[in-house]
Amino acid sequence: MKKIHLFSVIYTAFIIWTIIIVNSGGSNSAISLVRSLPYGDKIGHFIVMGCLALLINLSLQYKMVNIVKFSAPLGSLLVLTVVVLEEFTQMTNINRTFDVFDLAADLAGISFFSYFGFKLLWKKKYA
Repeated sequence: MKKIHLFSVIYTAFIIWTIIIVNSGGSNSAISLVRSLPYGDKIGHFIVMGCLALLINLSLQYKMVNIVKFSAPLGSLLVLTVVVLEEFTQMTNINRTFDVFDLAADLAGISFFSYFGFKLLWKKKYA
């Protein structure tokens, strides 16, 4: 298994673990730190989901898919789909709150990290 694949799996497991803790009403020092910072939650969504999209895209070798009239990285679309579903499931959990701004931060992070990952990491190495 390539290192990027292994790191992607470990990073995804970390995110799932964090979601399980938060969904159960729990916390840990990292979650508490993020919550204590001004806009920490939004910055966290931006960075965590952006890095996830970057890792998945690198693992998938930036495979592109066509949607209507544009191409998008498959990894970004997969992460976006999971993020949207996870955010909407928060409406059914008493320990969570749906927040459209979390979703916006997720989308911004996914877009930013996907674009710059392609331009700075992938395109220069493989184009």
